[in-house]
Amino acid sequence: MSNIAIKLTNVSKRYTIHHEKPTLVEKLVNGRDEEFWALKDINLTIKKKGGAASRQASSCLTN
Repeated sequence: MSNIAIKLTNVSKRYTIHHEKPTLVEKLVNGRDEEFWALKDINLTIKKKGGAASRQASSCLTN
């Protein structure tokens, strides 16, 4: 049995920001839209916590 509860690999989240009225300079330099990367190639591993304390905490959350 694995001790990993959650594993995320190479997670990315990108937002495209649309400007209502970009200036002429913004149009020439950036194009019309702007990209914002909130997350880029993130890896995350959360391990399970074993033992009685873990079972007690989960039972408290379900009540």
